[in-house]
Amino acid sequence: MDQVARAATASPPLPKFENPKGPVADFYIAGWIQKLERIGDLNYPGDMVGQLKVKVVLNPQGDLKRIIMEQSSGNKALDAAAERIIRLSFPYMPFSKQLAEQTRKIEIPLNMHFLGVRHVSAGR
Repeated sequence: MDQVARAATASPPLPKFENPKGPVADFYIAGWIQKLERIGDLNYPGDMVGQLKVKVVLNPQGDLKRIIMEQSSGNKALDAAAERIIRLSFPYMPFSKQLAEQTRKIEIPLNMHFLGVRHVSAGR
C-alpha cells in the first residue's frame, strides 16, 4: 500500500480530552482537592521538601482510574509519598447525574508542594 492510500485509510487523531466546564464540575474537583489536602496534612512525609506535578484521573464512581507523573520532585521517596497520599484520598463521591451526563472521567492536574511542615498544598 502506498503512502497516499495509507494516509487516506488512517483514522483521524482523537480530539484532546477536556474536563467538563461549569459550576458542577468545579465544585466536584474543588471538593476532591480539599479532601486530598486534608489527607495530605494527616499523612505528611516527615520533613521532606519539594514539589511535583501529577495528573489524577477519576472515573464516574469516584474511584482513582490513574495517576500520571508529569514532573518528578527528583526525590523518589517524596514522589512515592505523594502517590500514597493521592491513593488514600479515594474513594471519593460518585459523579452527580448532571456531571455523569457530561463526561466519563475527570482529569485533575496538580502541582503538589511539600513545604517541610504538616501542610500539603495541591493547586491546579
